[in-house]
Amino acid sequence: MTRGPDPKLTTRDIYEVLHTGMRPVWTVSMLSEEFETSRPTIQKQLDGIADEYEDVSTLKVGRSTAHFVPGVTPGELQDVDTEQHHRKSLEIAYKDKFVGLPTAPWTATHPHDGPTQAGDRVQLRVEGTPGNWTSTITRDWDDRREDLNPDELSPIETQVLISGELYSKPTVPIEHSGYPGDFDLEGKTGADTRRVGDHSREVLVATGIKNHLLKPCNDAVFLKDVTVDWISPKGEPADLEEEFSTEDLDLGPA
Repeated sequence: MTRGPDPKLTTRDIYEVLHTGMRPVWTVSMLSEEFETSRPTIQKQLDGIADEYEDVSTLKVGRSTAHFVPGVTPGELQDVDTEQHHRKSLEIAYKDKFVGLPTAPWTATHPHDGPTQAGDRVQLRVEGTPGNWTSTITRDWDDRREDLNPDELSPIETQVLISGELYSKPTVPIEHSGYPGDFDLEGKTGADTRRVGDHSREVLVATGIKNHLLKPCNDAVFLKDVTVDWISPKGEPADLEEEFSTEDLDLGPA
């Protein structure tokens, strides 16, 4: 998994790698090599990762501390780019993921095309590699696709069609309501806080889509009950006979 020398590394990225089974345990130096970034950057994300994700454990390996997820079966390093590996990564990445529009968080498709809101099912076209997935198109369930054509496939990235049901929760507390202290208002929105222009305080910015400010919304849509409808690992067409569901899986906090 190559993210480049200057990735916007998150705790979630590391959590996904721990779940792949690529290694039995991961040290700071191993993760630094995997993500091609500095050890201090890795250590910053590892500090407190077990508090955020309850299934992450640690053990001492010589002078180093190793992180791992119990129950994940290590795979052969030369065979990590497998369909199973990609499915597992997708399972983690898209469970409870924010899929609303940055300018209209309450719908997953453009309102002019007919909004898709909480309770609706949608299909997403996803491409990339484990730890670096990108959603390119979201379709209403009635407009879903069965597969992709060979000329749409890439030899270096995996193409996937996944589907799930939308549910809603707030993106930011815009009402004077008593939100619980541990309520995850921003979970998996793909956003972070930063200073923009001459603003004296930090604002929430949804990165990756022209840096739109994420609008406050009490019913922003997130994805649940995710299934993989079709997958083509690294451009090799492969129709699936079984659907894959996260409904009954305990993956820890989103």
